[in-house]
Amino acid sequence: QSCFVTHTDPMIFRQLSIIVGRTLRTWREGNHERGTALMITLLFFIAISATIVVSATPAVNRGLRTYQNIAESKFAYFAAESGVEDVVYRIRSGKQLGPTVTISLNGATSTVAITTITATHRIVTATGTAATRYRQIYLYISKSNASDFSYSAQVGGGGLGLVAG
Repeated sequence: QSCFVTHTDPMIFRQLSIIVGRTLRTWREGNHERGTALMITLLFFIAISATIVVSATPAVNRGLRTYQNIAESKFAYFAAESGVEDVVYRIRSGKQLGPTVTISLNGATSTVAITTITATHRIVTATGTAATRYRQIYLYISKSNASDFSYSAQVGGGGLGLVAG
């Protein structure tokens, strides 16, 4: 490889040799370890970050399991509650019921056992099951001979007016 120099100034060559000499001298003296210090610092911060992540992982897993258990428990409770409401509706409307009723609701099941004490008194036991959790609800039902007074009103934009007479 050839290098063409059109202007030969001895001062430029002397400055260039001084710069190259200083660079080689600092490299030989060990100042090249500045990059090593940066790498050691970087590895230190990576190690600290990894330690924080590893120590936080079990706590996050415990929180997720706790949330899953609570969600399954609530789902089981709501399944049991829906079973009780269904049986109460069937009893109030005079529909035929067997000793047990099973209802499925989005993967959860509600098994309701009806124990007749007398013609007007019953005990309803509902067991809601969701995944590995279950909840039970007990209800004592007493039906009297008095009639129910159920009412409703739908009122339009003008409201409802009552007139005596």
